[in-house]
Amino acid sequence: MLRTGRRSDSVKSDVRSPTNPSLDVLGRDVLGPLVAAYLSRLLSTCLYFDKSRNAKILFAARAGVRIRHALGVYAERMGFSLPAGWDHFWVSRLMVAKGVYDTSPDETVSVFRSEYEHTPWALAQECLIGKKDVTAAQSADQFYVDRNKDSIDQLLAAKDPRTAALRHHLIEQSRLFRAETTRLLGGREAALIVDTGWAATTQRMLMAGWPEVEWWGAYFGLSASGLASRKHWNRAIPLIFQADDVDATRPETAIIEHRHVIESLFEPVAPSIECYEGTSSGEVSIPGARENLASLERDEDPMFMGVLEHLRSAPTDPLEVEAAAARATRELADILLTPSRAWAYCFRSLERSADFGRRFTVPVILDEGHAASASDRIARSLWKAGQIAVEYERGMAASIQRKRFGLPFGSRPERHPAVPQPRPLVTVVTRTMDRPMFLRRALLSVHRQTWRTYRHVIVCDGGDIATIRETVAQANVDHSRIMLVDAVENRGMESASNIGIRAAPSDYVVIHDDDDTWTSEFLERSVGFLESARGAKYGGVTTRSTYVSERVTPEGIRIEGQRSYNPGLVNVAISEMSISNMFPPISFVFRRSVYDAIGGFDERFPVLGDWDFNLRFLQIADIGVLPEELAFYHFRDVGETGFFGNSVIDGVDKHIEYSSVLRNAFVRGDSSRTNFGSLVGAGAQIEAMRNRILHKL
Repeated sequence: MLRTGRRSDSVKSDVRSPTNPSLDVLGRDVLGPLVAAYLSRLLSTCLYFDKSRNAKILFAARAGVRIRHALGVYAERMGFSLPAGWDHFWVSRLMVAKGVYDTSPDETVSVFRSEYEHTPWALAQECLIGKKDVTAAQSADQFYVDRNKDSIDQLLAAKDPRTAALRHHLIEQSRLFRAETTRLLGGREAALIVDTGWAATTQRMLMAGWPEVEWWGAYFGLSASGLASRKHWNRAIPLIFQADDVDATRPETAIIEHRHVIESLFEPVAPSIECYEGTSSGEVSIPGARENLASLERDEDPMFMGVLEHLRSAPTDPLEVEAAAARATRELADILLTPSRAWAYCFRSLERSADFGRRFTVPVILDEGHAASASDRIARSLWKAGQIAVEYERGMAASIQRKRFGLPFGSRPERHPAVPQPRPLVTVVTRTMDRPMFLRRALLSVHRQTWRTYRHVIVCDGGDIATIRETVAQANVDHSRIMLVDAVENRGMESASNIGIRAAPSDYVVIHDDDDTWTSEFLERSVGFLESARGAKYGGVTTRSTYVSERVTPEGIRIEGQRSYNPGLVNVAISEMSISNMFPPISFVFRRSVYDAIGGFDERFPVLGDWDFNLRFLQIADIGVLPEELAFYHFRDVGETGFFGNSVIDGVDKHIEYSSVLRNAFVRGDSSRTNFGSLVGAGAQIEAMRNRILHKL
């Protein structure tokens, strides 16, 4: 916990100045294009959840106040207005922690533990109850003790008499919070929370304390190094990035080094929402809500004003928006990772206000009054790269900064030209037939990718092309990236794969079946690996996968559970692949050059064509492994599957039949299957032995 800072008596003490042209230019020319891309993706996401999932759209205060305002400006630029039902959600992490106390006290106590572990219990209780006249008089150092004998979470969990007033306060706040949020939801059973990020703690608390509502979140980014559990992230959507650490090959992750630049951009000069009040008429009053809305009328923040200036004249073509964002993101990474001293001093005015009832502020750049040595100041600074720029002369500072992030030494990072540098193009092939429910989900899965240079080829493998065309047209996705191909008749999965791959040139290829899904950074991580020095020796890369158990009901697709599908996958060896397929198609990105060399998928196989492809692939190239579960392999394995069955579950007999056909082809040395027939034959024996052992067990 940071212990540096000074007391802030009121929100009027905010020192951001409208007279600093550097922050204004930063907002207009650098943050503006990036925010436009963020808002473009946010708008699509909100429209989807509103129209397709009947979800309530909630902009979480305080950041949500400015985000909603900026989204309205961007939407107006695109030619329409935001729906009136997209409301402000007057909360803070503290308010939600109070709000779920009645149904999930353990969640509340856990949050208090992380925030007040080193705070004297009496002062922590005053912060939580909201005694502003007391907490405003405290300096930052008074909130920290090395050894805290009686922490507030321990006393609260034990129902210690000293916390009686606090428990009463929490019970009342829970009642008011539930009443107000129930009113906001208006009977809807799903909600999308819009906020900046980073660990989606508010969403996690709501999912734990209010499980009857399907809580989702749309965030600028997700980043939480050391987070104990990320189960709630399966409903958290990162619109710009998801990463725990800065990755020099991914400019957008530079925000992790100084995420406060995004927080400062969207945080209005207004109080945090930390408690609700009941009125004599039985309604709920929210102190601070009016001040937050009023702050938009008097807003003079130079960065935010610069962003709005850009949004009012932003490109209306989605591809131009993305290209401008790519250029701006590289520029922002340069500023955040290798800043000059001038930039560091420019950001010095962006002090961060403490939350959870604490009234002091924390400076971005520290001076000698905060710590005696340069190393201590760097260690305690909110923006270490900026602090380095202040502490050392330019040459030495640049060297330290580059070493910190693994950047190349020598000159400063290259300033990219106005025309964006080409990125490797990925062909994503989705094979589908008469399953619009699944296709809608697959379209959104691809649309959410942080890697934006792709072509999504939808292959209608027989069935009604009109239904597929209508499904695609109604989806809230970027239609400029979609190509629809009609195979006319059902030719089988492998034929559909070949048709889709050959329809669109690209450097890389991946099969995204209509019933599977990805995390938003699947393509970014996979293609980034193959483009890296480490991945150059591989012909393809697979990630680990999550097994998703689901059923189809009249109301839609219902997830029944999930588990790791291949947690032991660390490498892909021919010896193991000869026994059984090691990964599903949804997790495998491969180079087109290898696909061309082995002749594509064998269209004779109605099932197991991906296993055959992988075996032939390994004859001429290796496959790398990313040990992260970035792909979701969906199975309808609960109840009657019928028409919506997964080919593995409903096609067991075919899999058994063609397992021997495929192995025999390798043993005979048919066509290109000439290098390890004996190994595949041995693999069959090993699999049979495994099955006998499992049967006995």
